[in-house]
Amino acid sequence: MKITMENNVLKNFITNQPVWFAIAISVFDLLLGFAIFMVGSLIGLPEELLEVVILLTITALPLVIIGWLGWWQEAGFASTIQNAGALAVPLIVHLLTLIWFGIIDMEGRQIATLIVAYFLTALGEEALSRGLLFRALLPRGKWQAVLIPSILFGLGHVTKLIQGMPLSDNMLQMVNSALTGFLLASVRLRVNNIWPLIILHMLGDLFSSLTGIFGVPGALGLAGIPMTRWLIRWALLIIPGIYFVTRTPTAVTIDSQVVE
Repeated sequence: MKITMENNVLKNFITNQPVWFAIAISVFDLLLGFAIFMVGSLIGLPEELLEVVILLTITALPLVIIGWLGWWQEAGFASTIQNAGALAVPLIVHLLTLIWFGIIDMEGRQIATLIVAYFLTALGEEALSRGLLFRALLPRGKWQAVLIPSILFGLGHVTKLIQGMPLSDNMLQMVNSALTGFLLASVRLRVNNIWPLIILHMLGDLFSSLTGIFGVPGALGLAGIPMTRWLIRWALLIIPGIYFVTRTPTAVTIDSQVVE
């Protein structure tokens, strides 16, 4: 009974204050990772183990909340995919990243490690941004459901600045992440399934590492990429994103009702 009452309280808060919920859970997600880092550092956990603990915790948080609310289907963890052709747009943008930015040398074992790490990262970030927050904001309209989680997703990368990323790189990463999130959220409207977005997110991170713009050895760094290429990439994220949001009807549903 107590769990049910707490569940209803949370649902009422989300219904009445979806924007504040989105901000609160995004901030909590960042603070949780920072708190684990601080505690782990104090007790002397090895750096690699600490990174795994943080990754698993941050990945689990939105999944636990989605399960608690009973929102698996509405958060996009569905068995069917609609309008699958829309998935080609972010895939093409990711492939162009490899063509435009080039590929650095990387060992197979390192690539395998990145795939596992980026899959977990993508699972947690998509479950939060394009799953939980998207569903919470959807009753307020498509634009809020797409834009607000995308902005918060971009701002969430400010933690890289704390970790030592140069300010110029960090600013570019936040803008690029927000616009990438915008395109993925707009595609989410069309396909009504979060699983392909998780795979696309993982591929985007992996390709960015393979090009070296994520700060791995041999990297140019984000700011080392010509600005014209960034502007072209961002245009390819924004233009189809706007098209997918404005085109009706969408495929997403709330209580089995299609959201226009």
